[in-house]
Amino acid sequence: MVSTKNLSILIIAAVIVGTTVWVKNIPVVQGECVPDMPFDMCLGRLGISCKRFIEACDSDIDAIIVRVGTFVIQDVNYNRVWVWVNRFGIVVRSPVRG
Repeated sequence: MVSTKNLSILIIAAVIVGTTVWVKNIPVVQGECVPDMPFDMCLGRLGISCKRFIEACDSDIDAIIVRVGTFVIQDVNYNRVWVWVNRFGIVVRSPVRG
């Protein structure tokens, strides 16, 4: 388990607009890892990078990427974090344990 360490993940994203491909660096998640708090630093970032950051924060957490509008089980499980993304894979809700 990695705790209270500064973790950062850098993703190179390709954005396709028409026939043009734009490539840019997106600093996805940076900050101190506190696994018991909401992962507010993930908002507006790529879901896959948020998933990797959360799972690196605490090896007991299973971060699951879910598209907004999808039905999920409603039980409370502190080893699970739902990472809610839009159709572009961008996190739109602050992921929390449970």
